[in-house]
Amino acid sequence: MKKSVYILCALTACIMCFSFLFGVKKIPEKKQGVLIPKQEGIITLWHVDTFEGGTGSRRRFLFNVAAGFEKRYKNVLIMVSNYTPDGITEALKSGLKPDMISYGVGVDVNNLQTISTDDNLKYSAVGKTKYGACWCRGCYVLMVKEGYDNTEVLPEIIVSQGKYTQPLTAFALSGYTAEKIKTVNPSDAFSEFINGKTPYFVGTQRDVVRLSYKNVAVRVYPLLGYNDLYQYVSVVTENDGKRYYCNKYIEYLLSDAVQKKLVSLNMFSQISRADYTDGIMTEMQNAVFEKGISAYTFAGNVYEMQTQALLAAAGDKTALAKLQNSTF
Repeated sequence: MKKSVYILCALTACIMCFSFLFGVKKIPEKKQGVLIPKQEGIITLWHVDTFEGGTGSRRRFLFNVAAGFEKRYKNVLIMVSNYTPDGITEALKSGLKPDMISYGVGVDVNNLQTISTDDNLKYSAVGKTKYGACWCRGCYVLMVKEGYDNTEVLPEIIVSQGKYTQPLTAFALSGYTAEKIKTVNPSDAFSEFINGKTPYFVGTQRDVVRLSYKNVAVRVYPLLGYNDLYQYVSVVTENDGKRYYCNKYIEYLLSDAVQKKLVSLNMFSQISRADYTDGIMTEMQNAVFEKGISAYTFAGNVYEMQTQALLAAAGDKTALAKLQNSTF
């Protein structure tokens, strides 16, 4: 009898050890309060750029983050693919769907899952429910050539105007107007400013990087009245296993160690501070903006804002009031 009890106790101890060593992944995480789902295979992340970055590729950055993430979760692979805004719209219409999506304002996104993050940016929430996180951001700036004054009313400006960007909204909501405004495609605008006679230029962090390659005396002023140069990431999949690891990937992407690496892109974090040696980069990193718009603003509304911003930047107070009412 005693021998049977000893054998039973030994078996129980072995079972407990086996459960601890090999069944640990089935133990609920204290933070999540849920069982860790089993997931093997590929998780898709679609990335789309709607504004110029600083340097390098944001898709490549996400790919490198995925490589680090996969070392922690051996059975999960993150596949990062580049899309244009139109390409994403067509892909979604055809029935394709990613597990995660990285996007900016103007991209047609839907069926996003709720997430919990520490980025503290209200523009990716609807009411009190958060559907995305800002994993990097830019900044609109006013550049002034040496020898010219930075005044509220400027005689003439060149504007780097992208398809989905709002440089003139940032300009107008920062208290500026201009008597003459010329909008130019981002790929050509900075060169026209540097090589031309117009002393005032409205651009982004990308133009600050371009400026570092030029031996030209230019003062740079971040435009703090408005910003929408945020790169968001959201979970789309409804699969429990994939959704769990998508959230883990976003958590890793927003970690302090990863966010500080944004310095390699000359982009800025919403939640961490990298060590920039350049004073203006530090100033843009520390900038606090007064207003913005929802991450889920439709392209049509973006275009309408651009129209009102052009009028407001030229001094139209009615258009300025519309901009103030359409931002928060």
